[in-house]
Amino acid sequence: MNKVYFSPVFCASNGVILLNSTETKTTIGMLNCEDQVLKTRIKKIYAEQNFVFEPITNEDFNLKLSQLYSEENTGAKDLTINPQNDDLRKSAIDHIADDAPVINLLNSIFLEAISRKASDIHIEPYKDD
Repeated sequence: MNKVYFSPVFCASNGVILLNSTETKTTIGMLNCEDQVLKTRIKKIYAEQNFVFEPITNEDFNLKLSQLYSEENTGAKDLTINPQNDDLRKSAIDHIADDAPVINLLNSIFLEAISRKASDIHIEPYKDD
């Protein structure tokens, strides 16, 4: 049985994130649970797996996506978010927390742009902002 894996780029461009995966069931968070085409594509790739698709908020999606990017950059291989991975999740959160505030701000801006499928980002300075 193939382990379910989604790259951060796939997650960001399709609005899906792996929430939990066992040998018999995989839970996937989706920004748009009405996207039947995407659900069908995922089910085709992992035909032997049973999927549960749950709606996820933009805020939760961006948080989990940033954790996923952080785990991939630190070399972590298991990308599921579940109680068995608490040590992995804590190390990813610690890694994010150790980054400079400017890096965190830029990561947040980029992740939001990716989740909204933005073609570009404009930053406009104002006198007081």
